[in-house]
Amino acid sequence: MEVVIFLICIFISSFLLFVFSRHDFVLLRQNISLAQIFDLAIFVVIFAFLGGRIFFILNNFDVQLLHVLRFFHVLKFPGISSLGFALGGALTVVIFFGKKKAVGRILDIFSISFFPLYLFSVFDTKYQNNLIFIPIAFVILSISMFAFFIKSHNKYILRDGNIALIFLGMISLNSLFSSLFDQKGNLVLNPSFILLSSIIFLLFSFVYLFARQKGKAHK
Repeated sequence: MEVVIFLICIFISSFLLFVFSRHDFVLLRQNISLAQIFDLAIFVVIFAFLGGRIFFILNNFDVQLLHVLRFFHVLKFPGISSLGFALGGALTVVIFFGKKKAVGRILDIFSISFFPLYLFSVFDTKYQNNLIFIPIAFVILSISMFAFFIKSHNKYILRDGNIALIFLGMISLNSLFSSLFDQKGNLVLNPSFILLSSIIFLLFSFVYLFARQKGKAHK
């Protein structure tokens, strides 16, 4: 059932990517075609998967998953970090379009488009029964932010790239909460890899976001 839902999310994400890229003014000015965006999307998904898988392995110290067949056979050996997935995808965009002025816009478009996959990861996060309110709260927050992202993207409320930073912050926050309640051992003396990574990228996303928005205000 999870595989079916995941495939549906992929389809919705592809449709959103098409909608937001097709007539985007910034992309048109930079001569970035829809075909280029979808070519990029293929690499984004590939490297996002690799990033998510590697983060999961590092977090669980499961070296057996480094075997090629186990690494790619996610149905039999499940486990993908949403934070690693997001970072892998973002890094791919930067590598391919980092020299383009529209790189921030492209990151925003991919962030909005991949929102269904993020929601899937929120629903798929395992919490104890008495903590079920956490994913529910994240879903409500996510839907509200999704509406804001679309409005901001269409009306240029935020500086290009800031939607992606907020999105990274949301993913980091979700990963932080799931890691806190899944942490084995002492949080201070022996924090998990995902816990540390979540804190680092949560701070990075919002500090950098504040700096960029402040810079925009002074222009």
